[in-house]
Amino acid sequence: MLDKAGSVWFTELHGNSIGRLEISKAQAGRSAGFQEFPIPAKDSHPHGIAVDKDGGIWFTEMGGFFQGKFRDRIGRVVP
Repeated sequence: MLDKAGSVWFTELHGNSIGRLEISKAQAGRSAGFQEFPIPAKDSHPHGIAVDKDGGIWFTEMGGFFQGKFRDRIGRVVP
């Protein structure tokens, strides 16, 4: 999923994390611009991801049967 800033957001189903790739900082062969944000719920298996009109990042959990929101300003995932 692409946000307004041009970053690519994705879920890591078996990694239990949300990931972001900031294209403007990306460099071939390096991890620059890449970040992972762990989900606090064990075995949540994040699956779907979406960006709302205010730029909020929402995701669903297959293992936890919940939806959560990523709080970008504080770098925390809130199920």
